[in-house]
Amino acid sequence: DYMTKPFDPRELLIRMQKLLDNQYGTFTQIKHIYIDAEHKKVFNNGNEVVFTAIERKIFFYLYENRDRILTKEHFFEYLWQLEDRNQNIINVHIKKVRTKINDNNGEIIQNIYGEGYRLNTYIKK
Repeated sequence: DYMTKPFDPRELLIRMQKLLDNQYGTFTQIKHIYIDAEHKKVFNNGNEVVFTAIERKIFFYLYENRDRILTKEHFFEYLWQLEDRNQNIINVHIKKVRTKINDNNGEIIQNIYGEGYRLNTYIKK
């Protein structure tokens, strides 16, 4: 890209952001994690989080429905339509995802008692 002088610094910033977005995609930040939804990648303090296939599906299902409560039934319909529905399997996978993103206190992936889980994006960084 090329700009002639004199130029508005805000225009420079906008153009730089556009170039970075085109090169690296857009990221969503929630506390210490960065989410690249286009490439289905999550970074925890700069390191890519290595999810299993089911953990990745759970995380990005929560991300696609961020700030909404998803019940265990939602997860079963999305992930395990025909399989045996052991209610604890969701809890186990959520716990593994939380551990991998360093969310052991449940601030990012919240447990809404009696209802389900929610990916909370309204957290101060």
